[in-house]
Amino acid sequence: MIKELMYKRIFNWLIVLLLVATVSWSCYSYVSAKSEVKTFDAALAIVSNLVSEKSPILALESVFNNLFNLALIQVFIFLILTVCLLFLLWFLFRIYVIEKRNGLLDSLTEIYNRKAILLGLKHELTRARDFNHRLTIAILDIDYFRRYNSVNGSTEGNRVLKKIARIIEKEIRQTDLVGRIGGEEFLIIFPETSKQMVFNICEKIRREIQASDVTVSMGISEFDQGLHVRRKDSLILDADKRLYLAKLAGRNTIR
Repeated sequence: MIKELMYKRIFNWLIVLLLVATVSWSCYSYVSAKSEVKTFDAALAIVSNLVSEKSPILALESVFNNLFNLALIQVFIFLILTVCLLFLLWFLFRIYVIEKRNGLLDSLTEIYNRKAILLGLKHELTRARDFNHRLTIAILDIDYFRRYNSVNGSTEGNRVLKKIARIIEKEIRQTDLVGRIGGEEFLIIFPETSKQMVFNICEKIRREIQASDVTVSMGISEFDQGLHVRRKDSLILDADKRLYLAKLAGRNTIR
């Protein structure tokens, strides 16, 4: 996997370098052909005329003519290459944005990966402490997912993971965050939201998933300025314990 990504990046850079070389040479050839005077030829003509012309007036006239041709070529090349350079910078920026985005997203479900969602949780915890905001998280786990995979195959299991990700994205708000933290586990962050409100949202998610091929269990934990659930690890641990209680209660439930 790592080698494939490395080869892909090398290939992208080779394409970019080839594009720059091709465009630069094409611009120079095109402008030189249109003006019928190459930059190097124009420079040689200036020196030659200065040496060979006996009349100073004719020599100056020849020099100005060649300078005009030389300047015209340079202006055209400069303008065209500037446009090409701007396009190249835009192209590289697009590659950077895509690579940056891919580095934060889970490749299968296209939601945040573990690294990104934990960074989001750290940020929201800081905001909750600094501004005394509410913060609630939920951990969702698919019930009997390994059994489902062994019976239906990994392709069908991947389809279920993507479907659940879409259901969660549909039910949560724009300010909420969701990421995949494990094989069949999802972490949902609800900034400035009480535990009861989160429970109602999670219940909608649970019911909609239940209407499909699988069921899920969920554990909810709320940040508290005065209690032990203040750090990122303790908040996740508390939600994980509640998820375990939901599993013990028969699954397809929320605790």
